[in-house]
Amino acid sequence: MDKNLVKLLNQYCMMPDDHQDKKDIFNELYKKIYSPALIVSCNFIPADNSLMKEALILSDAFESLTNGMIDEAALDKIDSVPEESLLYPWCSFTKAVHSFYAGDHKKSQNLIKKIPEDSAPGAFRFFFEALLDKDSDIVMEAHLEKLKESVLESSRMIEDSLELIQESVEMEDLLLESAGLLIRDIIKEDRKSAQKIILWCFDRLQLSDVLSDKAVTKARYLFGEQDGYRLSALASLSFDPDRSLVYWLHSLLAYLNERDTSKVTVKAFLSILKDISDTVQLEFELSNEYVQLMSSLVSDLSERVLHIYPDFPGSRDLPEDPFAAIAQLCSKKQQPPVQRKVREVKPTAVQLELFAF
Repeated sequence: MDKNLVKLLNQYCMMPDDHQDKKDIFNELYKKIYSPALIVSCNFIPADNSLMKEALILSDAFESLTNGMIDEAALDKIDSVPEESLLYPWCSFTKAVHSFYAGDHKKSQNLIKKIPEDSAPGAFRFFFEALLDKDSDIVMEAHLEKLKESVLESSRMIEDSLELIQESVEMEDLLLESAGLLIRDIIKEDRKSAQKIILWCFDRLQLSDVLSDKAVTKARYLFGEQDGYRLSALASLSFDPDRSLVYWLHSLLAYLNERDTSKVTVKAFLSILKDISDTVQLEFELSNEYVQLMSSLVSDLSERVLHIYPDFPGSRDLPEDPFAAIAQLCSKKQQPPVQRKVREVKPTAVQLELFAF
């Protein structure tokens, strides 16, 4: 990151609007802000700052359209960025990229022409012209020619892969295999997009059934134990909180197996576990097998946490109720027993083998 650019951005954000130098700094930043993500990464800019809000809108929109899982709501928010914004030129740029991936090259060309030449994204105008015009005789430097070839090749590959994924929604094995192939291709360079692809697949699968052990195993294979379980927990949270709780426990246990762990992260995990366990206690009638599994996992968790952090709140003498143990680990006061509701689902929908990892 350019330290001088960050320093200039800091000065701009600290200055009152009527400062005599603010316009000059605006003009300089207008030419040099090479990505809205630069602003998002500046922790000295408050979250409620208008520039930060605009940077988040553009960053989210750009990420959405380039990872293949387009979020139309995120793209619609681009129109809320005002023309007087420092980042306004990036609106046309982002929309042009969207049109390019949508195959509307004429619209993309028109949007590119709206980008001011003296703005930071204005430097991409000639690149887009070469990208969109197959007969263009524009000569670019070798690294830009390589970028052009990569964009065109990646665009075709991602489009084909996403089309196959969408066509495979009704067939779990093919869906997971197709998603896995694309994820393996992009995960090193864009892990966040890879995560969004597997979450999208999981959401579609759960619309008709519970998240299968095959799907969870696929996530663990692609992303590793800790992140694979975490993604499975996130995907199943609104569908099956009881299963999600188990996956969160497995994710934390996998995290504790790593060489470097953070007490802050562990506490965050435990806070999530406590919140979900409260929901599960209120809404589910739990089987003996499930309670036994939870007791085993929580016992293992307690021992590992206290082994790594001996001063961590908790006790090795766990009560019989695993949810009370989670509350104790989170330093929460145990609540009196609550009458649980019977979960109104068919018994066949409960696949206990999901918990036998």
